[in-house]
Amino acid sequence: MRYVVAVAEELHFGRAAARLHLSQQTLSAQIGRLESQLGVTLFSRDHRQVRLTPAGLSFLHGGQRLLADAADLLGAVQSSMPVVRLDTIGEGLWPARIAESLRARLPAVGLEFTQLHGLAAALPPLLDSDLDIAFGWPAGLDEAIPKSLRSVVVMHDPVGVILPRDHPLAASADVTLADLSRYPVLLHTAKEAIEWRRWNERLNTDFGLSVAKRLHGHGRSSANAAVLTYGHPAIGPLTAGVPQGLVIRPLVDPVPFYEWSMIWRARNETPQVRQILRLVQEMSRTLGWTALPDGAHWSPMSPLRTSDAG
Repeated sequence: MRYVVAVAEELHFGRAAARLHLSQQTLSAQIGRLESQLGVTLFSRDHRQVRLTPAGLSFLHGGQRLLADAADLLGAVQSSMPVVRLDTIGEGLWPARIAESLRARLPAVGLEFTQLHGLAAALPPLLDSDLDIAFGWPAGLDEAIPKSLRSVVVMHDPVGVILPRDHPLAASADVTLADLSRYPVLLHTAKEAIEWRRWNERLNTDFGLSVAKRLHGHGRSSANAAVLTYGHPAIGPLTAGVPQGLVIRPLVDPVPFYEWSMIWRARNETPQVRQILRLVQEMSRTLGWTALPDGAHWSPMSPLRTSDAG
Protein backbone atom coordinates (compact mmCIF):
# COMPACT_ATOMS: atom_id res chain seq x y z
CA MET A 1 0.00 0.00 0.00
CA ARG A 2 2.88 2.38 0.77
CA TYR A 3 4.36 1.56 -2.64
CA VAL A 4 1.11 2.39 -4.47
CA VAL A 5 0.64 5.64 -2.54
CA ALA A 6 4.23 6.72 -3.23
CA VAL A 7 3.92 6.08 -6.99
CA ALA A 8 0.52 7.78 -7.06
CA GLU A 9 1.86 10.86 -5.28
CA GLU A 10 5.02 11.08 -7.40
CA LEU A 11 3.54 9.82 -10.71
CA HIS A 12 7.07 8.67 -11.45
CA PHE A 13 8.50 5.23 -10.66
CA GLY A 14 12.09 6.48 -10.37
CA ARG A 15 11.27 9.21 -7.82
CA ALA A 16 8.97 6.88 -5.88
CA ALA A 17 11.67 4.18 -5.75
CA ALA A 18 14.22 6.70 -4.42
CA ARG A 19 11.73 7.88 -1.80
CA LEU A 20 11.12 4.28 -0.70
CA HIS A 21 14.85 3.34 -0.84
CA LEU A 22 14.10 0.61 -3.41
CA SER A 23 15.36 -0.12 -6.88
CA GLN A 24 12.96 0.97 -9.61
CA GLN A 25 12.87 -2.61 -10.90
CA THR A 26 11.78 -3.96 -7.50
CA LEU A 27 9.10 -1.30 -7.12
CA SER A 28 7.70 -1.94 -10.60
CA ALA A 29 7.61 -5.69 -9.95
CA GLN A 30 5.79 -5.24 -6.64
CA ILE A 31 3.17 -2.96 -8.19
CA GLY A 32 2.71 -5.42 -11.05
CA ARG A 33 2.23 -8.30 -8.62
CA LEU A 34 -0.39 -6.32 -6.67
CA GLU A 35 -2.26 -5.43 -9.85
CA SER A 36 -2.29 -9.12 -10.79
CA GLN A 37 -3.64 -10.11 -7.38
CA LEU A 38 -6.36 -7.45 -7.50
CA GLY A 39 -7.24 -8.12 -11.13
CA VAL A 40 -7.17 -4.39 -11.94
CA THR A 41 -4.74 -1.89 -13.44
CA LEU A 42 -3.78 0.83 -10.98
CA PHE A 43 -1.47 2.83 -13.26
CA SER A 44 -1.32 3.41 -16.96
CA ARG A 45 2.25 4.05 -17.98
CA ASP A 46 4.27 4.66 -21.07
CA HIS A 47 7.75 6.01 -21.76
CA ARG A 48 6.68 9.57 -21.03
CA GLN A 49 4.37 9.56 -18.02
CA VAL A 50 2.50 7.60 -15.35
CA ARG A 51 -1.25 8.10 -14.80
CA LEU A 52 -3.67 6.81 -12.19
CA THR A 53 -6.55 4.73 -13.49
CA PRO A 54 -9.98 5.09 -11.85
CA ALA A 55 -9.20 1.95 -9.83
CA GLY A 56 -5.85 3.44 -8.89
CA LEU A 57 -7.47 6.68 -7.74
CA SER A 58 -9.89 4.75 -5.55
CA PHE A 59 -7.01 2.71 -4.12
CA LEU A 60 -5.02 5.88 -3.43
CA HIS A 61 -7.78 7.56 -1.40
CA GLY A 62 -8.42 4.45 0.68
CA GLY A 63 -4.70 3.71 1.04
CA GLN A 64 -3.90 7.18 2.35
CA ARG A 65 -6.62 6.83 5.00
CA LEU A 66 -5.43 3.38 6.04
CA LEU A 67 -1.79 4.46 6.27
CA ALA A 68 -2.80 7.47 8.39
CA ASP A 69 -4.85 5.19 10.68
CA ALA A 70 -1.90 2.79 10.96
CA ALA A 71 0.42 5.66 11.95
CA ASP A 72 -2.09 6.83 14.59
CA LEU A 73 -2.38 3.28 15.94
CA LEU A 74 1.39 2.87 16.14
CA GLY A 75 1.72 6.22 17.91
CA ALA A 76 -0.96 5.24 20.45
CA VAL A 77 0.73 1.90 21.13
CA GLN A 78 4.15 3.50 21.50
CA SER A 79 2.81 6.18 23.85
CA SER A 80 1.40 3.47 26.11
CA MET A 81 4.74 1.63 26.28
CA PRO A 82 7.13 2.25 29.18
CA VAL A 83 9.70 4.93 28.40
CA VAL A 84 13.34 3.99 28.91
CA ARG A 85 15.31 6.83 30.48
CA LEU A 86 19.05 7.05 29.85
CA ASP A 87 21.48 9.60 31.20
CA THR A 88 23.98 10.78 28.56
CA ILE A 89 25.96 12.95 31.05
CA GLY A 90 26.54 15.85 28.62
CA GLU A 91 27.08 16.94 25.04
CA GLY A 92 30.00 15.63 23.01
CA LEU A 93 30.61 12.55 25.16
CA TRP A 94 30.42 8.88 24.21
CA PRO A 95 27.06 8.20 25.98
CA ALA A 96 25.42 10.91 23.85
CA ARG A 97 26.67 9.17 20.70
CA ILE A 98 25.43 5.77 21.83
CA ALA A 99 22.04 7.31 22.69
CA GLU A 100 21.61 8.53 19.11
CA SER A 101 22.62 5.10 17.82
CA LEU A 102 20.00 3.48 20.05
CA ARG A 103 17.33 5.85 18.77
CA ALA A 104 18.16 4.89 15.18
CA ARG A 105 18.32 1.14 15.91
CA LEU A 106 15.24 0.95 18.16
CA PRO A 107 12.58 3.18 16.58
CA ALA A 108 9.77 1.30 18.35
CA VAL A 109 11.23 1.87 21.84
CA GLY A 110 10.37 5.06 23.69
CA LEU A 111 13.63 6.73 24.73
CA GLU A 112 14.12 9.72 27.00
CA PHE A 113 17.57 11.23 27.53
CA THR A 114 18.82 13.32 30.44
CA GLN A 115 22.11 15.17 31.01
CA LEU A 116 22.96 14.99 34.71
CA HIS A 117 26.67 15.79 34.16
CA GLY A 118 28.11 12.95 36.19
CA LEU A 119 27.49 9.47 37.52
CA ALA A 120 27.30 10.75 41.10
CA ALA A 121 24.29 12.88 40.11
CA ALA A 122 22.71 9.98 38.18
CA LEU A 123 22.79 7.45 41.05
CA PRO A 124 19.89 8.87 43.14
CA PRO A 125 17.35 8.87 40.26
CA LEU A 126 18.68 5.47 39.16
CA LEU A 127 18.02 4.05 42.62
CA ASP A 128 14.60 5.76 42.80
CA SER A 129 13.54 4.27 39.42
CA ASP A 130 13.40 7.74 37.83
CA LEU A 131 16.27 6.68 35.56
CA ASP A 132 16.86 3.28 33.94
CA ILE A 133 20.43 3.34 32.60
CA ALA A 134 23.45 5.52 33.34
CA PHE A 135 27.05 5.60 32.15
CA GLY A 136 30.28 6.54 33.86
CA TRP A 137 33.38 5.39 35.73
CA PRO A 138 32.14 3.89 39.02
CA ALA A 139 35.67 3.58 40.47
CA GLY A 140 35.93 7.39 40.52
CA LEU A 141 33.05 7.85 42.97
CA ASP A 142 33.35 8.44 46.71
CA GLU A 143 31.88 5.02 47.46
CA ALA A 144 31.19 1.78 45.61
CA ILE A 145 27.87 1.71 43.78
CA PRO A 146 25.05 0.09 45.79
CA LYS A 147 24.59 -3.68 45.53
CA SER A 148 21.15 -3.16 43.99
CA LEU A 149 22.88 -1.84 40.83
CA ARG A 150 24.81 -3.73 38.19
CA SER A 151 27.55 -2.44 35.91
CA VAL A 152 29.54 -3.68 32.93
CA VAL A 153 32.47 -2.05 31.11
CA VAL A 154 31.41 -1.20 27.55
CA MET A 155 34.01 1.28 26.24
CA HIS A 156 37.70 2.14 26.55
CA ASP A 157 37.64 5.68 25.18
CA PRO A 158 41.03 7.18 24.14
CA VAL A 159 41.45 10.74 25.38
CA GLY A 160 43.11 13.64 23.58
CA VAL A 161 44.08 17.24 24.19
CA ILE A 162 42.24 20.34 22.95
CA LEU A 163 44.60 23.12 21.93
CA PRO A 164 44.40 26.67 20.58
CA ARG A 165 45.34 26.54 16.89
CA ASP A 166 48.40 28.74 17.54
CA HIS A 167 49.65 26.66 20.50
CA PRO A 168 53.19 25.23 20.04
CA LEU A 169 51.84 21.66 20.33
CA ALA A 170 49.10 22.17 17.74
CA ALA A 171 51.50 21.61 14.81
CA SER A 172 52.09 17.98 15.85
CA ALA A 173 49.99 15.08 14.59
CA ASP A 174 49.88 13.77 18.15
CA VAL A 175 51.12 14.96 21.54
CA THR A 176 53.14 12.98 24.06
CA LEU A 177 52.31 13.36 27.71
CA ALA A 178 55.94 14.34 28.29
CA ASP A 179 55.53 17.27 25.86
CA LEU A 180 52.20 18.25 27.40
CA SER A 181 53.80 18.36 30.86
CA ARG A 182 55.75 21.46 29.72
CA TYR A 183 52.51 23.47 29.53
CA PRO A 184 49.92 24.06 32.27
CA VAL A 185 46.46 22.68 31.47
CA LEU A 186 42.91 23.69 32.25
CA LEU A 187 40.96 21.34 34.51
CA HIS A 188 37.39 21.88 33.33
CA THR A 189 34.68 19.77 35.00
CA ALA A 190 31.06 20.01 36.06
CA LYS A 191 30.78 20.13 39.86
CA GLU A 192 28.69 16.96 39.64
CA ALA A 193 31.35 15.09 37.61
CA ILE A 194 33.36 13.72 40.54
CA GLU A 195 34.69 10.79 38.55
CA TRP A 196 35.93 12.93 35.60
CA ARG A 197 37.72 15.30 37.97
CA ARG A 198 39.41 12.41 39.74
CA TRP A 199 40.43 10.81 36.45
CA ASN A 200 42.09 14.09 35.42
CA GLU A 201 43.79 14.49 38.78
CA ARG A 202 45.27 11.00 38.54
CA LEU A 203 46.52 11.76 35.03
CA ASN A 204 48.06 15.02 36.25
CA THR A 205 49.78 13.31 39.18
CA ASP A 206 51.10 10.33 37.22
CA PHE A 207 52.57 12.44 34.40
CA GLY A 208 53.54 15.64 36.17
CA LEU A 209 50.94 17.90 34.54
CA SER A 210 50.39 21.26 36.19
CA VAL A 211 46.98 22.93 36.39
CA ALA A 212 46.70 26.51 35.15
CA LYS A 213 43.04 26.97 36.19
CA ARG A 214 40.29 24.87 37.71
CA LEU A 215 36.96 25.74 36.12
CA HIS A 216 33.42 24.42 36.49
CA GLY A 217 31.01 24.25 33.59
CA HIS A 218 28.68 21.95 31.69
CA GLY A 219 29.36 20.45 28.28
CA ARG A 220 32.13 20.44 25.72
CA SER A 221 31.08 23.86 24.40
CA SER A 222 31.87 25.39 27.79
CA ALA A 223 35.24 23.60 27.92
CA ASN A 224 36.11 24.71 24.39
CA ALA A 225 35.22 28.31 25.22
CA ALA A 226 37.56 28.17 28.22
CA VAL A 227 40.45 26.94 26.04
CA LEU A 228 39.83 29.82 23.61
CA THR A 229 39.59 32.35 26.44
CA TYR A 230 42.66 31.34 28.47
CA GLY A 231 44.85 29.78 25.77
CA HIS A 232 45.67 26.69 27.86
CA PRO A 233 45.22 23.07 26.68
CA ALA A 234 42.44 20.92 28.13
CA ILE A 235 41.94 17.18 28.21
CA GLY A 236 38.91 15.94 26.28
CA PRO A 237 37.43 13.07 24.28
CA LEU A 238 38.98 12.59 20.84
CA THR A 239 35.57 12.37 19.18
CA ALA A 240 34.37 15.74 20.44
CA GLY A 241 34.02 18.43 17.83
CA VAL A 242 35.94 21.66 18.28
CA PRO A 243 35.08 25.14 16.96
CA GLN A 244 37.18 27.33 14.71
CA GLY A 245 40.40 28.38 16.44
CA LEU A 246 40.91 25.04 18.21
CA VAL A 247 42.35 21.65 17.26
CA ILE A 248 42.22 18.30 19.01
CA ARG A 249 45.21 15.96 19.01
CA PRO A 250 45.64 12.36 20.25
CA LEU A 251 47.71 11.89 23.39
CA VAL A 252 50.40 9.18 23.11
CA ASP A 253 53.30 7.57 24.99
CA PRO A 254 51.13 6.34 26.65
CA VAL A 255 47.59 6.65 25.29
CA PRO A 256 45.29 7.58 28.20
CA PHE A 257 41.78 6.16 28.05
CA TYR A 258 38.57 6.59 30.01
CA GLU A 259 36.76 3.41 31.00
CA TRP A 260 33.00 3.75 30.50
CA SER A 261 30.64 1.40 32.30
CA MET A 262 26.91 0.97 31.81
CA ILE A 263 24.98 0.94 35.11
CA TRP A 264 21.41 -0.20 35.73
CA ARG A 265 19.11 -1.57 38.46
CA ALA A 266 19.44 -5.31 38.98
CA ARG A 267 15.70 -5.82 39.46
CA ASN A 268 12.47 -4.77 37.76
CA GLU A 269 14.01 -4.55 34.29
CA THR A 270 11.42 -4.01 31.58
CA PRO A 271 11.74 -5.89 28.27
CA GLN A 272 12.76 -2.59 26.66
CA VAL A 273 15.57 -2.04 29.20
CA ARG A 274 16.81 -5.60 28.68
CA GLN A 275 16.74 -5.04 24.92
CA ILE A 276 18.93 -1.93 25.27
CA LEU A 277 21.34 -3.65 27.67
CA ARG A 278 21.77 -6.54 25.21
CA LEU A 279 22.17 -4.24 22.23
CA VAL A 280 24.82 -2.00 23.85
CA GLN A 281 26.85 -5.02 25.00
CA GLU A 282 26.49 -6.64 21.57
CA MET A 283 27.74 -3.46 19.86
CA SER A 284 30.59 -3.24 22.36
CA ARG A 285 31.74 -6.77 21.48
CA THR A 286 31.16 -6.50 17.74
CA LEU A 287 32.75 -3.07 17.30
CA GLY A 288 35.66 -3.70 19.68
CA TRP A 289 34.82 -0.83 22.01
CA THR A 290 36.66 -2.39 24.95
CA ALA A 291 39.82 -3.16 22.94
CA LEU A 292 42.79 -1.42 24.54
CA PRO A 293 44.73 1.19 22.56
CA ASP A 294 47.77 -0.02 20.64
CA GLY A 295 51.16 0.38 22.30
CA ALA A 296 51.60 1.84 25.77
CA HIS A 297 48.35 2.95 27.39
CA TRP A 298 47.21 4.27 30.75
CA SER A 299 44.14 4.50 32.89
CA PRO A 300 43.76 4.91 36.66
CA MET A 301 42.67 1.26 36.79
CA SER A 302 45.90 0.05 35.13
CA PRO A 303 48.44 2.89 35.43
CA LEU A 304 50.79 1.89 32.57
CA ARG A 305 50.34 -1.10 30.31
CA THR A 306 51.31 -2.14 26.79
CA SER A 307 49.09 -4.07 24.40
CA ASP A 308 51.60 -6.93 24.31
CA ALA A 309 51.46 -7.25 28.09
CA GLY A 310 47.64 -7.30 27.99
